[in-house]
Amino acid sequence: MSRTVRGAAAQRVLRLLAPAPTPLHRTSDRVGVALRVALVLVALLGLLAVPRVQVQLHQRLVASAAARLEHREPVDAVLLADAPGAGPAVAADGLVATGPGASAVAAWTGSDGVTTTDRVPVKAGARAGEVVRVWVAPDVAPLPDPRPDDLEAQAVAATTGAVLAWLGLVAAAHLAFGQLLARHHDRSWDADWELTGPRWTGRG
Repeated sequence: MSRTVRGAAAQRVLRLLAPAPTPLHRTSDRVGVALRVALVLVALLGLLAVPRVQVQLHQRLVASAAARLEHREPVDAVLLADAPGAGPAVAADGLVATGPGASAVAAWTGSDGVTTTDRVPVKAGARAGEVVRVWVAPDVAPLPDPRPDDLEAQAVAATTGAVLAWLGLVAAAHLAFGQLLARHHDRSWDADWELTGPRWTGRG
């Protein structure tokens, strides 16, 4: 995009946010212009913070996953049966694997040499004989392996939701303040018309 085109686009946006004043402009009109500019700046500041927020959220997800797995050990479980092809993989503590998943019966041998058979969270459609990494501990359901891509996808989804909520809040504020200013503007015009109307209509 050329500098001329960018300049023209910027001028159009500026005219939209702050139209040229006229003799009929009132204080409420100037307040409305200032409000629109302020809300646009607030929205832009929120968008500029998105990368930092996403990084911090990803770090928290990684730390949370590490805390959940602190007292578990990773094992390679061999599926003994095919997994169904629908439904999210949900562990006992509510951890949901990213993407469509299910559960299937599998067997694994822990560090104590004991072989265990239990249901483990897997991707939908996994076949018997496949090896999956799960995290286990005595007397609790196995947890899926927290893959980095899954955590990143969760961070992106959460950040996107936060951005949409932020923009919605800004839009709602603009609508609410706009309605208040419009009512104030109408009352001001009515009050002025009560003073000038009789002189214009000759009914004074």
